Amino acid sequence: MDASPSRLRMIEPTASASASAMPSRNLSAIALQPAFMVAVMSSAFGYGVMNLFMAGLAIWWLLMQRRAQVVV
Repeated sequence: MDASPSRLRMIEPTASASASAMPSRNLSAIALQPAFMVAVMSSAFGYGVMNLFMAGLAIWWLLMQRRAQVVV
C-alpha cells in the first residue's frame, strides 16, 4: 500500500476544557505518593543490577580471552 503524503491526514489536537481546568500538582505532592516511591526505588535497583552485570560481563570476557590464549 502506498503511503504517499497526499493520503496522510493529520488532525490537530484540541485542548479539552476539563484538562485545562484541572489544578496542577507540585513535585513534592507527586514524590510523596507510594507508587512514585516504588517506581524510583525499583528503577534505581534495576540500574544498579544492570551496571554490575555489564561490568562483570566485561571482566569475564577479559578473563576468558586470557584463558583462551594460555590454552592455545
